[in-house]
Amino acid sequence: MSVRRSIQKQSLRRSGSHPLSIALTFKRTLPKGQPAGHFPQYCARWRFMKIDASGLPSRDVDALLQQLSVVSRKLSLLEEVCIDVGTNGLLRSTDTFAVADSLRRVDLRRSVLFQTPIDERRLTHLSATLTHLSDVEHIMSFPSITECHISVYRPIFQSSSPIRVTNERNIWFSTNDTQILDTVTLPTLQTLRIAGCRAESDVLTAFILRSACKLQSFVTDTSSGVRLDDLSSVKKLTVHVNRENIVFSLFHQLMCPRTLPRLCELAITISPNFVMYAKTVVDVLRKRMETQAVSLMLMCADHDSRIIKQLKHMG
Repeated sequence: MSVRRSIQKQSLRRSGSHPLSIALTFKRTLPKGQPAGHFPQYCARWRFMKIDASGLPSRDVDALLQQLSVVSRKLSLLEEVCIDVGTNGLLRSTDTFAVADSLRRVDLRRSVLFQTPIDERRLTHLSATLTHLSDVEHIMSFPSITECHISVYRPIFQSSSPIRVTNERNIWFSTNDTQILDTVTLPTLQTLRIAGCRAESDVLTAFILRSACKLQSFVTDTSSGVRLDDLSSVKKLTVHVNRENIVFSLFHQLMCPRTLPRLCELAITISPNFVMYAKTVVDVLRKRMETQAVSLMLMCADHDSRIIKQLKHMG
């Protein structure tokens, strides 16, 4: 037995009957024998489980999920699970979490939901991938769901009849496909995140009007189809600048003080390739400061701080 495996067994024994937090990372290949080691023996005490298998080839993902299946129906304490199987495991599935009485948070972002049954009775937070629009209706029926991160795997399969479902508990919603917004009405929504896609303006506008929600925070990495005039209740705007000119019109919309009249916090994530936006950011802030105070949070992946220096130089 390896020294590491021996230490693990001793630690597990010493933990007595206390709940366990388990985190496993697999980089290139699975270890021989039992990939998850001794941990499945203690599954009745798992409270938090995180598995990073994003670096594994497909056959190893299959083997890992197969071993996990032995703990099915034995996870009475499990509250939170996060499994990343990477792109090689995107279409894989597991029934490990179909019965888990205490489950509240599930992050299976790279696993297709309709192939991965989960115990939704107490579920409040969900991240998953969809291939069918009908899955949206299924998610919105979860009795306690308040936060959803929904990714769409192309091509998404349409429903035979139009889907329109209302959820009066959801306060946080994220998607990489605005087509999803055409299927839901979320009157209690406070935070909306649209990233990784080009927003369709008519869909976004119709969603906001239909939901009549008091949106507090909007997060995006695109300006395509985004009309900030439709988001008058927003107090915090977060913009991720990661593609050339993709958010340029958002900054120009902000130049008008009547746009987002309640805005008090502007958060911008910007890479060193987009130093040219520094002047635009300063112009926006100066214009906004004429009528209201706005807090700026600037996150730069910029080791030599060129953007920060340029902003300071511009005042």
